[in-house]
Amino acid sequence: MTDPYKLVARLSAMEFPDERSELVTDAAGLLAALVHGADNHGRYFADEYLLKRLFWWQWGEVPASTVALWRDELVRLGEITVEPLGRSCYGGGPVLIASIVDRTRFTRFAARPHIPDSVRALVYERDGHACLRCGATTDLSLDHVHPYSRGGSDEPDNLQTLCRSCNSAKGARVEGERRGA
Repeated sequence: MTDPYKLVARLSAMEFPDERSELVTDAAGLLAALVHGADNHGRYFADEYLLKRLFWWQWGEVPASTVALWRDELVRLGEITVEPLGRSCYGGGPVLIASIVDRTRFTRFAARPHIPDSVRALVYERDGHACLRCGATTDLSLDHVHPYSRGGSDEPDNLQTLCRSCNSAKGARVEGERRGA
């Protein structure tokens, strides 16, 4: 079973679509937003208020009750499953996770190549096996200086070592040159 706190931290750092994205007006639109905002395993929070965050430019326009109906329709159609992951540390209620059933249908999941282990090792070695922001030496990850979702490459010059916390804080922002260079 996945550690709920690590998964929640990863899902909280997911990229949101920009203002040019299409309006979400039905269950199919919610599924498209979910595909865009889900983690690499096709998971996102199932709570209707958190699902609304996937299309933040419409927050005031779509009631959470409508989002809940769309979510339930996607479950009924077999597009997603909703399962409890654990209990919230805030209110004690269950943390529900929506999972896309057939991720292979969506290019977001099929098109993302894996960064080769040799490139990972090269970047970690170059950066001294430490986060370039805070200096941490544990829970390290690779970060794209120019985000992959915005056309950045998996070349070593576009990668830097950050701890998961600093990587989450950076999000999908482009931050000039690689720190520590």
